[in-house]
Amino acid sequence: FQPSHAVVLARHFRKVAGREWSDEVKAEIVEWVDRCEAEGWTVLQLKEQLRKPSANGHARGCTVDDLQTLINSGHRFGTIYADPPWQYANQATRASTDNHYVTMTVDQLAALPVRQLAAEQSHLWLWTTNGFLFECPSLFASWGFEFKSSYVWCKPQFGIGNYLRNAHEFLLLAVRGGLTAAAHDVRSWGEFDRGKHSAKPEAIRTKVVEAISPGPRLELFGRCAVEDWTVWGNEVSRDLFTADMESL
Repeated sequence: FQPSHAVVLARHFRKVAGREWSDEVKAEIVEWVDRCEAEGWTVLQLKEQLRKPSANGHARGCTVDDLQTLINSGHRFGTIYADPPWQYANQATRASTDNHYVTMTVDQLAALPVRQLAAEQSHLWLWTTNGFLFECPSLFASWGFEFKSSYVWCKPQFGIGNYLRNAHEFLLLAVRGGLTAAAHDVRSWGEFDRGKHSAKPEAIRTKVVEAISPGPRLELFGRCAVEDWTVWGNEVSRDLFTADMESL
């Protein structure tokens, strides 16, 4: 745990609670220390988390500890659907990912307990772009899955790119335990408009993922509650995550 993190935490809590800290504030400081250690945040990532509302009663987002709670409760998932916050090397442009959300390195992603969350027979759907396409096999290996197929989201709008103007993203399917597909009439691509930054079309979830892969279903790095899914992400209220877990 780096001293610079401690400085950031101290400044934040003095600002929101004054120099005399209550037992409640002290307990929250300890919680933030644990989160920094568990998730390997940089100081910049910690600052981004602290900018999110907390003193006004809004629940904090989910943490890796919440995934461990899910594992300890004995829940395992037939489908895991992940849209990682990939950390790109070039963060100098307006479109850089760090301008929109807290990102993670490949090593940090590999350390997530996906292997323990997956059922012995299960599917993993992983969103990626050209920049991380060849990093995905190492993630599959870390998480206990084997690559099987790919789906391509085609976008009518031009994107950015150093060589070609990117207008597509990949959704890779990996399998554990030889689990086959529930449907055999789903084509490998679809054209859908872009939404807000990094948001994926809900039609792909319903027409592709849910058509092919079984429940129970877990979404990693989600942004909002989804019916019949357990959703985990730092933009998802921990209360919503807990309610989903208890309903399994």
